[in-house]
Amino acid sequence: MTETHITYLSVAQISERLSVAPVTIYRWIKQGQFPAGRHFSPGCRRWSLQEIIDWENSCGTANAA
Repeated sequence: MTETHITYLSVAQISERLSVAPVTIYRWIKQGQFPAGRHFSPGCRRWSLQEIIDWENSCGTANAA
């Protein structure tokens, strides 16, 4: 059996990766321009690394990180 490990990122990690402020990430979500991520508990939202990579590729903003 093959195990699949999913890496999840916080808004702080994503904002660092994209060189934008966390508030920008939330604004993009509200505008429908960024994946909403997943709520693991109240106040804990995370995004899979793969969905961020897919978003970067679809926007032409791929980061070498």
